[in-house]
Amino acid sequence: MLFVEWWLVGRVCVAVLLIAAAVLSIWLARNMRWPVRIPVQVVSGLVLLCVLFLLTIVLALPSPHAHSVPVYSPNRRMAARIDNYDVGPLGGAYDSIEVFALHGLASDVVYSGEFKSVGAGDLMWKSNSELEIYYDGPTCDCRSTRRVSVRCFGKPH
Repeated sequence: MLFVEWWLVGRVCVAVLLIAAAVLSIWLARNMRWPVRIPVQVVSGLVLLCVLFLLTIVLALPSPHAHSVPVYSPNRRMAARIDNYDVGPLGGAYDSIEVFALHGLASDVVYSGEFKSVGAGDLMWKSNSELEIYYDGPTCDCRSTRRVSVRCFGKPH
């Protein structure tokens, strides 16, 4: 099953579109009179530099997301994967579980909870449409989808 970070693909596509628009506007303005050509080329050049700078930052910085190995359903048509989100000293760490279907093209978040509250061994498929999640911690946000019935259980201490 293919796991694609669609947020990154979307940002790269927007950046490529902006770069193409800037280059096209510079190319179209090349034969215009200088009162039009110079401002268009300056603004397009600035947009081009800003987009390239931001794209470099997005692609060069490490992601605060760490994903577990996928846990497949019995028929292997769906998989659940834990996303450990930790931005480090800035705060804001949490875990979420995402269920993937349709060869990874469709996904739903079915669990949100405290950081390191679940592990790959805490996900158990009871059938192709039933997932059980065992978690540590006081509370969690657990929800079913139209494809998967999800039940969450707190671990006994």
